[in-house]
Amino acid sequence: MLRIKRIGISLIVIAFFLNPLFLGILLSEDGSIDHEKTKNFVIIFEIFLIILGTILFKNPTFLKKVKYFCKTKRVEIFLLIFSIVISTILGVIIFDITIYHQTNASRWHEFDSNLGWRNPINTSFRAWDNKKVSLNALGFRGEKINPDKSNFILYGDSVTFGFGVNDNETIAAYLQEYYPSVQVLNAGVIGYGLDQSWLNMKHSLNKLDPEIVILVIYGGNDLEDTKKDYSNKRSKPLFSVKDGKLIKEKASLSKNSCMNLMGKSYVMTSLPYLLINTVCNNKRLGKDASKELIKTLLESIKKEVEANDAKLVIVLTPSIYDFEKETPDFSFFKSILREEDISYIDIKHGFSDFDSIDNLFIDLHHFSPEGNFLVANEIRNHLNVASSSD
Repeated sequence: MLRIKRIGISLIVIAFFLNPLFLGILLSEDGSIDHEKTKNFVIIFEIFLIILGTILFKNPTFLKKVKYFCKTKRVEIFLLIFSIVISTILGVIIFDITIYHQTNASRWHEFDSNLGWRNPINTSFRAWDNKKVSLNALGFRGEKINPDKSNFILYGDSVTFGFGVNDNETIAAYLQEYYPSVQVLNAGVIGYGLDQSWLNMKHSLNKLDPEIVILVIYGGNDLEDTKKDYSNKRSKPLFSVKDGKLIKEKASLSKNSCMNLMGKSYVMTSLPYLLINTVCNNKRLGKDASKELIKTLLESIKKEVEANDAKLVIVLTPSIYDFEKETPDFSFFKSILREEDISYIDIKHGFSDFDSIDNLFIDLHHFSPEGNFLVANEIRNHLNVASSSD
């Protein structure tokens, strides 16, 4: 009996050490568990251990009763477990098929062994409550490219792409209205990190000979997406820095990598990230390595743009959280850009005069049409000032 009670106390103690706050201090760089799914999983498991520990401490004969029940009800228990397993498998399959057909995920991305994924080409469809999404021959969002016009090109992630809005409500579309004599191209790709945007530039800049390249950095998750070998439920390239040079961890990505296979299942990607990372052996850079990587990427982007005789404009965009209290990732990018003496447009500062910030976002991360219009206006103001001083 005493031994059972000790087991109960041990489970309660283990539950205490599994507390997300304690685990965050022990295991993470910033003293927190940054994935909500992982945190919730740990909390549920912690509660389970506390309940089980309390039962064993209060009722030491509990295990004997369970053992006796299992001996006398073997067939019933086997049939119950078998039914649960089969029902779960069928449920997962049906749920995944339903979700897949509802979202039609395949239309958003195509596999790319260099970039991880890219936008599909020459297609259009409706999404987000019937918003129009059009992709041209280069996978850029918008109309067919006119080879006779000079170009401005925007690179970045879903903020640049225009998540949640129509083709004519993106940052690039509003800039196009300001500069009708040039062609403003939207090369944003949902889920991209800074490393993928750089690779995207290397792939497309020399084909288009732009006058201005606009890199939109999203302070909400671009650091997180850049320092890992997965993002957006898919495998992606990961770089490290050696002797000041960018080294690609894998020369080519596999279409059937563990993360890519997991990403095909809505249910599998809903599992805690801690479990997914363990199963797929995902890699993630530490704090110092991430900082060095971001600095080197920014320098490489500057060189790539200069090599194509274009002007680089960097835009730092916030999440809605940054207006309450500046998040560590947003502050990180501000600090890096200042340390490297890189000029940039701070959209958070540009939005500071607006009372109703909520109207500028459609969710916690992406701008509404009004928000995109104001970002385009900030870029136009910056370009006008720059041209008048040249």
